[in-house]
Amino acid sequence: MKTDSFNILLIKIYLKFFFSKKIDIYNPGTSLVDFVPRQNNLKTFNKISYSIKTNLLKIFDKFFNLNSEYVFTSGGKNIKKNFLIKYKKIIKGHSWDFSQNLSRKNKRIYKRKYAVYLDAPGPKFLSDSYLFKEKLSETSEHTYPLLKNFFDHIENKLKLNVIIAPHPKTKIKDRSSLFGYRKVVSDKTKDLIKNSSLVITRNSTAVSYACYYNKPIILFYTKQLLNTEAKESIEFLANSLKLRAINLDNYKDYKLNKIIKFDKGMYKKYLYNYCTFKNLSEPNYKIWSNFEF
Repeated sequence: MKTDSFNILLIKIYLKFFFSKKIDIYNPGTSLVDFVPRQNNLKTFNKISYSIKTNLLKIFDKFFNLNSEYVFTSGGKNIKKNFLIKYKKIIKGHSWDFSQNLSRKNKRIYKRKYAVYLDAPGPKFLSDSYLFKEKLSETSEHTYPLLKNFFDHIENKLKLNVIIAPHPKTKIKDRSSLFGYRKVVSDKTKDLIKNSSLVITRNSTAVSYACYYNKPIILFYTKQLLNTEAKESIEFLANSLKLRAINLDNYKDYKLNKIIKFDKGMYKKYLYNYCTFKNLSEPNYKIWSNFEF
């Protein structure tokens, strides 16, 4: 575990004194781990606070000697990160999402042809992205009516239904008015994606499921995200997958048959860069159980 919060610091101190052997974990499962914004929008005070916090955590980490000799990671790009050099042993594994593809049986939830929308917490619900109390770029009044119109467009043009997969940290009732009274299915993201015809999202890490099952992906942003770090991150993910992110405010300007095209080779490359390794077919729990210190 990378010591990036005081909660993680306390967990590592606990593990240090109560367990003789431990393994650090670095398997984010997304290309966004490499994302560096072109412009940092944090206010000066917040920049200083963040810098002080980061340096304090590094000092505590070194003082208590909290680093493990072992690290568990996923993906060819992650394994090349400089900070992994300090470890005695690097254990190759998968991201948590990818491992589920190897260990969990699939359940078909919906019999009709459908697209699945992977919802983000915002703008109605706060997310981890707003740690510094910045003003939200998007508003509910703009985003949700736009999403409903786009879903109508998808359903009409592609002759399928749109199902909503809420973010794990939000509680949205089935047939919520937020999404035009569409079906809402919680905690079944993998199963929904596997049996879907299309995946729609801003920049969910669950796109790795879509890559694994070779599903077309529509990545989007709204005009309220222009010139923001959020929009940059969406474009970064799109480039990682060789896709084109669309501006939802102008969704009628895009031809659906073009934006849903994808390159299976790029999907596979993305998985090997960030989520797994070639010739590694055992799920994480088996890799862990077979590892000897």
